[in-house]
Amino acid sequence: MNARASTVPLCARRPVAAGRHRLAVAARIAAAGLGGYALAAFFTTTVALLVRTPREEAAALGAVPSFLLFAGAVVWAFAARTPARAWLGVGLPALALAAATWWLARGATP
Repeated sequence: MNARASTVPLCARRPVAAGRHRLAVAARIAAAGLGGYALAAFFTTTVALLVRTPREEAAALGAVPSFLLFAGAVVWAFAARTPARAWLGVGLPALALAAATWWLARGATP
């Protein structure tokens, strides 16, 4: 094995590959942060609209497990094989919960 080749960083050997890698990591960070936040927020509102308790209790009941859901979304974003799968794995459930929130909010009475 050539000792000289192993000491050169990957970004110095392949600058295009390093740029793609950085873009993939940035996409995963965005999926984890933005997608995870949307997923947790829509989960909280959906649970709060489904539960027939006072507003404060319903909001707390939805907010507590949303922290675990957010953490799971972060893990998923970095465990997925590609950034596109990371976005799909976080984005599709968030869109489903957004639709459920919209549908439940239409029928909710103040």
